[in-house]
Amino acid sequence: MAMLFLAFLLNGGAVSGDRMRANHYSERMNDPEGENRSVRHKWTLILFAAGILCVSPSIIIFFFK
Repeated sequence: MAMLFLAFLLNGGAVSGDRMRANHYSERMNDPEGENRSVRHKWTLILFAAGILCVSPSIIIFFFK
């Protein structure tokens, strides 16, 4: 569950829309190649996949027990 929460935070899902928009444009100005963003998105995908793999046995056990 912690991995899903980390993926949620890295993705920017825990902030409001105006803050996300401001971060998007200021980040783009400071990093025009988008290297930091691509690294962050890669780690978001990795943590999300790991979190789903950890949570899925719990869901299966809950529904089929």
